[in-house]
Amino acid sequence: MEYRIGICDDEMSTCSWLEMAIHDYMRWHNYKCQIYIWDSSDTFIKELKNKVDIDILFLDIRMPGIDGIEAGVYIREHIKDKYMNIIYMSSAIDYAMQLFKIHPYEFLEKPFNKDRLYKILDDLMDMYMKNSDMFFFKKRGDQIGIRFNDICYFQSDRKHVQIIKSDGMDEYVGKLSDIINDLPAFFVPVGKSYIVNINHVSEFHIEYIVMSNGENINISKAYRETFSRNMAQFRIYGGK
Repeated sequence: MEYRIGICDDEMSTCSWLEMAIHDYMRWHNYKCQIYIWDSSDTFIKELKNKVDIDILFLDIRMPGIDGIEAGVYIREHIKDKYMNIIYMSSAIDYAMQLFKIHPYEFLEKPFNKDRLYKILDDLMDMYMKNSDMFFFKKRGDQIGIRFNDICYFQSDRKHVQIIKSDGMDEYVGKLSDIINDLPAFFVPVGKSYIVNINHVSEFHIEYIVMSNGENINISKAYRETFSRNMAQFRIYGGK
């Protein structure tokens, strides 16, 4: 997963310090990120209207024009984004009641303490790792995340697990048996070598299924009854 991190502060020295510190943290932990910087809430909100998606936002409270609190209200109430993790920043700490309804993830007091910043990032990364919407795996030392909804199926290929996605394929060293119990209920095995996302099944036949990417996958005899029950439960029959 490539994390999209935003910094919104009218002091460019603050933005530069945070950008460098965050880049250092992400590089040390083998995480990928894109960092976006805005010098006012006004420009940030304009970018949001253009459908810029941000996972983590470091947002200054005191800024000219639209302040950080108004920007937070816009995020939560106007565009209905409940998932953006907002870390408010300020030298003052008397904003508790005003920030309550915005549900920020954390508060980072100025002047910044790097240990405090990295503790917040540690907690955020742990939270994302446990997020049930994502499948995480390691590949050549990098931590990679893929949204479950984008995965058509998993396939075992000797010592590798192949992840067939809507837009391509990825793989890593591992076994299907190591992940089957940690997957959402809509991932169902159809044999020893395949675990399919039944939301991506476009046709269901007794002996095989057709996936949303057009590929046919055979259903092993030992798995047909259980798989049929799962298909009936999700009501996505597409064939005979």
